[in-house]
Amino acid sequence: MKIIAVTPFYLRPHISKIFWQNCNDINLDVIALVSDYDNKILAEKNAYKTIELQNNPLGLKWQTGIEALKEIEFDYCLIIGSDDITSFKCIDLYKKIIKETNSEYIGFQDALAMDFKTKKFRRFKGYEGFRSGESIGANRLISKRLLELINYKVFPVGRHKFMDRPLTEALKKQGIENTLIKQGLKPYRFGLKTKLTISKNYHGSPFIYNVNLKGWYSEEVIKMLLEK
Repeated sequence: MKIIAVTPFYLRPHISKIFWQNCNDINLDVIALVSDYDNKILAEKNAYKTIELQNNPLGLKWQTGIEALKEIEFDYCLIIGSDDITSFKCIDLYKKIIKETNSEYIGFQDALAMDFKTKKFRRFKGYEGFRSGESIGANRLISKRLLELINYKVFPVGRHKFMDRPLTEALKKQGIENTLIKQGLKPYRFGLKTKLTISKNYHGSPFIYNVNLKGWYSEEVIKMLLEK
């Protein structure tokens, strides 16, 4: 089974280095969409394919990577940002779900985020209200067949934010629902946050957690994550 990721990069090369180390650890090929020199250099050393383009609008940047899949042999596309860290256990879980259920659209109901400064984690329990039952945008896995079904139209090219829902809506029109994974505090995947100190306003809050990454990620990735 060939899984290939599509990922945009912009600035923060110290985070990109962790991303690439992890992708190399789990043997994940990546189509890298780059908009700055440092990330271009990193991508040229690590990516399956590198595409240079402007960062704005981000929807066009993402969609350019999706369109590039048309020229590549693959079975599933993994949609991840440059600050999304994916464990080998996550990839194994995708494969297990596909084998057992033949699911073609898989995502996470909830999400973990790590504050790169404090090394603490927060958990987002998932969408509610009219978006209840929808997977978070990061780490969605979609089959080539479904991409062909919707003519590879995944991201609205004119938008710079609010880009997650159109894919789910397009697939619902085809009668396709996403298979949801609930990870809780198991770090199958997590977002690595740098701009916002996620524990700043929640000191002592029950929503702040210490999460053990050992056994989920390589020693080198953990070392890079925990460096001050």
